[in-house]
Amino acid sequence: MGAPFANLSQGRAEVYLGSASGLATSPAWTALGDHPYAEFGNSVASAGDVNGDGFSDVIVGASTFTNDVLREGGAFVYLGSASGLADASAWTVGSDQYDSEFGSSVAPAGDVNGDGAGDVIIGAYLFDNTQVDEGRAFVYLGSASCYDADGDGYGSPGNAVCPAGAETDCDDTRDTVYPGATQICDGLNNDCRYPGWPSLVGTNEFDNDGDGFTTCEGDCDDSDSNTYPGAPEVNDAKDNQCPGDSGRGVVDEISGTAGFTDLSDPTAFCWTSQTGATQYEAVRSDDPTFATGCTTSVTSVTCWSDPSNPPSGAGFFYLVRVIAPNVGSWGQDSSGNERTGVCP
Repeated sequence: MGAPFANLSQGRAEVYLGSASGLATSPAWTALGDHPYAEFGNSVASAGDVNGDGFSDVIVGASTFTNDVLREGGAFVYLGSASGLADASAWTVGSDQYDSEFGSSVAPAGDVNGDGAGDVIIGAYLFDNTQVDEGRAFVYLGSASCYDADGDGYGSPGNAVCPAGAETDCDDTRDTVYPGATQICDGLNNDCRYPGWPSLVGTNEFDNDGDGFTTCEGDCDDSDSNTYPGAPEVNDAKDNQCPGDSGRGVVDEISGTAGFTDLSDPTAFCWTSQTGATQYEAVRSDDPTFATGCTTSVTSVTCWSDPSNPPSGAGFFYLVRVIAPNVGSWGQDSSGNERTGVCP
């Protein structure tokens, strides 16, 4: 039934389900007009089965609806399904003529062309043709064909005759969005089946670990807030850098700078602290390959005071790594290879 003057004449249409005990007292489906003074619900009727899916559909008229033309009138078809009528209209039509009262009457027209899909008839009793306000009736044919505007194989509404089957395309304007689509980096949730669609939560477009990067922005582990492009290493027995970062492939190496940077103690070899680290191992060697001549210091702070001086004409070389709670890497050499065999 219709209530065309509800809500400033935006209008409303409702369906009440029958049963063995009679009609329900509350509507099972309600559609609201969204244009002021459109008088949506001026007429309401069964539309038959316009898409041949085996479910009855509903047509609603709005005799003073404004779209491209002021007060041209309109009619809206809502498709039925196993779960009931759809919330949004699947098909809309207007008269393209001012004040024609198009949609003042709507009705099923049977199957006028025998294609197995229901057709509808719409009246416009003030439609002008050769005579002013002579009126006109319009018949529109249903179709069991696939309405697939974006060509992705899924229709809107869904139909078993569509290449991909009867499931409905949740966005028939983009061929990258459909049921079961692969998530790509286009700012959208591409998979209609994804829980909460169209929300991006849980997809590659959402920062699921809160580190400021999404998978689409290069986060190589969006379940770990310590791992992202350009991340400093933390002591977690994992490589916190992402592909393309300096140090990728090396685990728990010291990030930042190291050297004799403490102006108050010129003997102190210092380094950048590592989050989570509780103990460090620093080594000094007179061999740049750190194969011989090593001295080692284990400390819980980020400096090692080493008063020793190298022999005349020689030099010392220093390295540092974390050893607790997780043993880290010595880092990489000047060629980008991970250092191994340090001070055996």
